[in-house]
Amino acid sequence: MRTSFTTKRSITYTALALATIAVPSMDAQAQRLTTKTEAARARAAAVETARKTTLPPRVNINTATEAELQFLPGIGPKLASAINDYKEACCDHAEGKGAAFKSVDDLLRVKGIKAAKLRAMRPYVVVTGATTATAKIKAAKGGAK
Repeated sequence: MRTSFTTKRSITYTALALATIAVPSMDAQAQRLTTKTEAARARAAAVETARKTTLPPRVNINTATEAELQFLPGIGPKLASAINDYKEACCDHAEGKGAAFKSVDDLLRVKGIKAAKLRAMRPYVVVTGATTATAKIKAAKGGAK
């Protein structure tokens, strides 16, 4: 069986058309790559923005355990124990009537905590709300002013 020249040309054009559809052009591939790169950059920027706007870790001194208190800069096991002892000795807190610490400055009543130590941990201490710290907090150099 012999095929005519026009039939061969028609088959060749059809094959060429199918190949063009099956394999996208280099421009389309470059466009997809650019879109993927831009999407990755946008995701990275969103993560960086979220990281910058996330609140610093906090420790609620009224509800924190000794382990959580040790997340604070300058607080080790001994001071964490002293803070908990103060909380337990405080009448209102021991009876469940209220918080042992009404303000962050009340930490100065705990033996071993002086103004400089309080200044270093002040940005991370709260008396209401939840404890959000999950690891040891490194104080900013020079402490908060």
